[in-house]
Amino acid sequence: MNPQRIAVLGLGNLMRTDDALGMLALQRLRADPRFPKSVTLIDGGTLGLDLLYPLDGITHLVALDAIDAGARPGTLLRYAGEAIAELPISKSVHLLGFSDLMGAMRLVERAPEEVVVLGLQPESTEWGTELTPTVETSLTTLLECALGQVTRWLHETADEADSEVGIGRGERAPAESSHPRGIDEKLADSPESCAEAWLMHEVGIASAILEAGHEETARRPGAKLMRIGVRVGVLSGVDVDALQFAFECITAETDDEKVVLTTEKCPRVNRCENCGRESSSPVESPFTDAPCPHCNSAHTRFVSGDQLDIAYIEVEEP
Repeated sequence: MNPQRIAVLGLGNLMRTDDALGMLALQRLRADPRFPKSVTLIDGGTLGLDLLYPLDGITHLVALDAIDAGARPGTLLRYAGEAIAELPISKSVHLLGFSDLMGAMRLVERAPEEVVVLGLQPESTEWGTELTPTVETSLTTLLECALGQVTRWLHETADEADSEVGIGRGERAPAESSHPRGIDEKLADSPESCAEAWLMHEVGIASAILEAGHEETARRPGAKLMRIGVRVGVLSGVDVDALQFAFECITAETDDEKVVLTTEKCPRVNRCENCGRESSSPVESPFTDAPCPHCNSAHTRFVSGDQLDIAYIEVEEP
């Protein structure tokens, strides 16, 4: 039996409100303690065929995306098997790239054995860095469906492994034979792969930032894009250095080569539930924190620090 490798792929543009659904869902799954560590999480962004390498060897895939099926905003949508091939391109913001990706993988006989596309009907895909309230409310349902799907696949994998080695239902299989290796273990074996996974997320964001700059420039005939400023919260999950490097890579030897990306790192700000004061926190994790510096209370919650938005776009008028 060939070992199964299960992955969840998040698709979307973090700069376009509900279009960020797949990427934000992936962030929530990454922070969920229930999510199996043996399942690979892949930041797909808007990369399309550039995902051929990260998906190579994946046997079971869940793709998360905003899907425009003309349904009521927030409606949960699921496509699997032949339904994915029959789904019109217009029903997903990124389905064209995803369809091309699956087609290319089939041509080289590397396509996953099973693919499930899960999504929500978006309410808006205009420029913005937060989901609309309607879609945000339905996000929990999407996450539970994704978790349920990968859990079922893992159980099937375990049952097949037990059958292969002749283990009955009343016996316990060795721990190492029950699940495929986790992403952390695989990346540890290959520094090059680790670097590519680290950068993949930021490449998608850099592309979205540049696209925003192009749209603003297009509104001013003859103008030239010069500089884009971005605010990056320490809790946003974005590595500023990787983002800067990714931006330089995608603009190198293009008409945008001289466009400058500037980043402002925004600290975590907490509000104390005891004294009500707000203060910056040196802790850059959403799961731990320092006590309130004013009253020493441990009952604090962050109110900002997870933002990722464009502060300004500078163009040169003709």
